[in-house]
Amino acid sequence: MFNQRNVTIVASIIVFILSTMYIISSLSVVHINIKGSSAVVTINFFMPMDKEKFSESISILPAFSQSDDIDMQIQWRNNNTVELLLTEIGDIKGQEIRLEINNAKTTLAFINKDKTIEFSFNSKIKVIEPKEALLIATDNSILVSFNTPINLNSLKKYITLDAQCNIEPQNSSKLSKKGQADSTIFKFTPTQELENAKPYNIVFNKGLIAVSKEILQEDIKVQILTDKEPVITKILPENNSHWIGLYPKISITSDMPIKEAKLYVNDIILDGNIIGDYKAIFYFDNILKPNTQYNTNIVVLTPSGQKSLQYLLNFKTVPINDDRIWIIIESGQLHKLTVYQGQKLIKQMICSIGANITKYQKGTYYIIEKGDTFYDSMKKIGANNYVILSEGILIHGLKRDSYWNIQESSEIGLGAPQSGDNIILSEEDAKWLLENIPEETMVILK
Repeated sequence: MFNQRNVTIVASIIVFILSTMYIISSLSVVHINIKGSSAVVTINFFMPMDKEKFSESISILPAFSQSDDIDMQIQWRNNNTVELLLTEIGDIKGQEIRLEINNAKTTLAFINKDKTIEFSFNSKIKVIEPKEALLIATDNSILVSFNTPINLNSLKKYITLDAQCNIEPQNSSKLSKKGQADSTIFKFTPTQELENAKPYNIVFNKGLIAVSKEILQEDIKVQILTDKEPVITKILPENNSHWIGLYPKISITSDMPIKEAKLYVNDIILDGNIIGDYKAIFYFDNILKPNTQYNTNIVVLTPSGQKSLQYLLNFKTVPINDDRIWIIIESGQLHKLTVYQGQKLIKQMICSIGANITKYQKGTYYIIEKGDTFYDSMKKIGANNYVILSEGILIHGLKRDSYWNIQESSEIGLGAPQSGDNIILSEEDAKWLLENIPEETMVILK
């Protein structure tokens, strides 16, 4: 039976063994030779290592880039000593790196090796973005990316600005201590809106020190040009128009290429459909109220993000008296033509909107002509009972061939899109429309 003295001896032996194993596991000598974005790390473990499984114990954590951006080659000098050739192969150079070796197996059972090594590569300071003069909006921030980490305080000390800016780091080191503002990307936000069509410079002055202690030998200049203010040269309908249809197509033209157009009405913002480079078209989500004043503002943005001034478009919609006939044609799962008198629905018909009628042909039209039959000799298609809308869209009965036979596909496909650029009704509905709907009737294509 163990007495107290024996217990103490055993415990002391266990502590000694554990301490010895810890010392042995951590005992090694490291030499690091750094040359630019490459480094040779030589480690002598003072005991034979399991070479085949050694790579499985290594992990690499760069301060900014991904681990894949560090290439590693392993070479053994002898059974105890390894050389690790590490190279930065990504865009970011001269960063700090943490190399961890965890439970690297030796050839001796129960003894593994651990080591944590931290060092920094070196790199000359370069600006990688923007590479050329940058066109920006007057209220835009500017992002400047370096190839190597820079400390914010050092940056502020060695910079000359044509306009006062707030400077904010946009990324941070995965290895930095709390409050250490190292970054490779900085956002420059002018404290006041810049002037249009004016050059500005950001100069990083000679003497700027990178985190790797490399010093900038020559000034680096980033050139910026603010964009011109776009002008909306044409708006249809014109400002202060009256008798505007209940589903107007609002079109604008700019003197500069645009990437966005916005229409503000009450608490709603409508995004315009950009046509080409200089035009945009707006549609409201719903039919407007009759005899109602609408006050809107329109703004366009150039590709740089430069905004125009707000342009007023105020208009009043057409009144709808109780006896007035008007029509809504809608696409959807089932195409429908609905006839109203005042606010009262008096007839609804299934129709087919031609597949060639584009989304930009939505809007308000008026019937300008009516007739019993028509025939298009070029397309070899005709129909009975037609009405013509402003801008030339026809509403008519089922399609007929040159022998005046109804095309079966036209009858079967009623309610869904059909080929062509007209709107098709059944024979009965087309005849009713011709006989009951007068010319100058408002037709909304939605």
